[in-house]
Amino acid sequence: MRTARSALVASMWSRSLVSLVSLVSFVSLAPVLASIAGCDSLVLHEGDAGDAGGDGGDGGALNGCTASDFAANDHTAAGDLRLVAFPESPTPAQYRPPCMRIRTGQTVTWLGDLASHPLTPHGATGGSPIGSVSSGTSAAFTFSTPGVYGFACAHHPAQMLGAIDVVP
Repeated sequence: MRTARSALVASMWSRSLVSLVSLVSFVSLAPVLASIAGCDSLVLHEGDAGDAGGDGGDGGALNGCTASDFAANDHTAAGDLRLVAFPESPTPAQYRPPCMRIRTGQTVTWLGDLASHPLTPHGATGGSPIGSVSSGTSAAFTFSTPGVYGFACAHHPAQMLGAIDVVP
């Protein structure tokens, strides 16, 4: 088991950080990812990720993200890794996690194929710090004002969308 895990970790080092993030579901790799990111620990929550983009029955939901989704994906702690991963291929798939809560002054990084899935602001409570990005494999934005800021894939807005809840 240990040899297989070591071989898996060694093969992943040859891949980009984007590929590593897609393997977050392997709980045993969380310490490796946290070390790469320079954090004490890695906490990525799925919450109700499958429901993002749903019917928005919450009334206050933005892009399918409800208060419970934001609570399940709370990354307000100073050492949290604030990553939103999405596909490295042209095939659309929901952001992971699609909904996240952070504090003012914190930065969120999107990782994936931005040429196939251009990031764009998609609904907000005010002007959005999320800019449109259509090239590369990562984009990072710092949120200086409380509010709820939506985002989506410009090519697949019905399938790939989410929101960042920024609290003081």
